[in-house]
Amino acid sequence: MEKTGTPTNVGLGHVGVWTNGVSIFNPKDGMSYNNQGVWNRNALYYEGVSFDDCLGHPAPNGEYHHHVNPTCLYDDTDSLNHSPTIGFAFDGFPVYGAYGYTNTDGTGPIKRMRSSYVLTTNTTRASGPAVNATYPAGCFVEDYTFDSGSGDLDVHNGRYCITPDYPGGIYAYFVTIDSSLYPVYPFVLGPTYYGIVQPGNTGPGSGHNTVTESVTTYTATAVNDISEKIHFDIFPNPATDFVTLFVERDEPNNLEMKMTDELGRVIFKEDFIQPSVPYTFDLSKVPEGIYFMTLRYQDAVSISKLIVKR
Repeated sequence: MEKTGTPTNVGLGHVGVWTNGVSIFNPKDGMSYNNQGVWNRNALYYEGVSFDDCLGHPAPNGEYHHHVNPTCLYDDTDSLNHSPTIGFAFDGFPVYGAYGYTNTDGTGPIKRMRSSYVLTTNTTRASGPAVNATYPAGCFVEDYTFDSGSGDLDVHNGRYCITPDYPGGIYAYFVTIDSSLYPVYPFVLGPTYYGIVQPGNTGPGSGHNTVTESVTTYTATAVNDISEKIHFDIFPNPATDFVTLFVERDEPNNLEMKMTDELGRVIFKEDFIQPSVPYTFDLSKVPEGIYFMTLRYQDAVSISKLIVKR
């Protein structure tokens, strides 16, 4: 339900959950200029270097989450079809991938949804640092302002529209990326929610929905820290009948490789992968979809998304 009156601010930490159970975080990294809470740091700018191949990373408490487009959750290169529902915000409204119908009535070709937030052209910031090489435009979320009509989405980064899942119409958020698939502010949700948020689901301590049905709780007993990444390439991607794997020359020998689908089922695997040697794998019998190529050596693990298209 739409919240009338003053909208609820999107607080730090959880703002929703992806369909795979991973947390959606807001655009901020939790820190601000001189700790004044006025110029809040953009998580993509300050933490993007720590994002993995799926554009997620763990919080200090170990909670894995995404501030931006969860690239491993859906095919973000598919600009011909309406994106699937990939999550839900804590006001109960769905979050879609980057592509939707041109028109809100469900007509028109598929297009990439554009944010209506624009980057400042100012060179000064009130009570903040000047725009310079140390603090470039865009490093703080307040460097972006809402410009109604400049994009497809409203101030919450969503719109009321018809989708494949809701032919009668629904308010929906869309993740925002540019033509090169790079995340665009506000990434998932805007600074405020569109709807009513359950009490307890705002602020850093959010994410505590009341579950009334019986559930099973699983506790991890052992988790290995990933101390380093293995650098490798897979091409072509998207692939059709074959894919080639190439591990950079300075990586260790005798790597373990496996290809899995979105449910974690192993499609094929290969041991004793060596660096500087191209390995080509037959995909002719692999169904179209999203897969993951994983390379492992002791505690080092790297994962890359592979899209198979026909």
